[in-house]
Amino acid sequence: MRFRSALTSVGGLLALAMLAACSEAAAPTLRPSPSPTASLPPATSAPTLRATPRPTPPPWPQGWDEAFCTAFGELTVAQELVVDIPRALADEAPEDALLLARELRTAATEGRELVTGVPEWEEALETLTALDLLADIGGRIGRQYVRFLEENRPAARARAEELSEEMGPVVEEANATLEQLASLGLDCSPYDLRLESP
Repeated sequence: MRFRSALTSVGGLLALAMLAACSEAAAPTLRPSPSPTASLPPATSAPTLRATPRPTPPPWPQGWDEAFCTAFGELTVAQELVVDIPRALADEAPEDALLLARELRTAATEGRELVTGVPEWEEALETLTALDLLADIGGRIGRQYVRFLEENRPAARARAEELSEEMGPVVEEANATLEQLASLGLDCSPYDLRLESP
């Protein structure tokens, strides 16, 4: 009886063990549920706001550039005439040379008046001084060529050529100061900030 009851106990234990094993196999494995935020796209950071840089104001007084460029344009024409007159003479075109010489007198005179009307600005004083001198020399060159061509005075032509040589270093000085103004942002389009040298 004891042996049978022991077997019964052992059988019961085995039955309980099998039942537990079956229940473990049948029971679903519990897994953590995905976080509801895991499927959402990552939040984008707010755009960085950058201040738009304001344009740097020009260093010259208001309206200065307009007055300067008007004068410079007239003197650019005068310098071109200084170069063109000897070419016309070399091409044996005295009538053309006379017309150019008369034009030079007018352009140089008007250019000098415009230069004196440009408002004062310390950064451009050297430039204006050089341009004023160029206008003065250009006017004298024009007058000498007119005398030569109208009155047939060879000495006047020689003097005009001497003045053209004197003009060379002044043109170099003017061009050097014009480069400095260009570096500050000055623009006199359609004219380049550079003068021709005879």
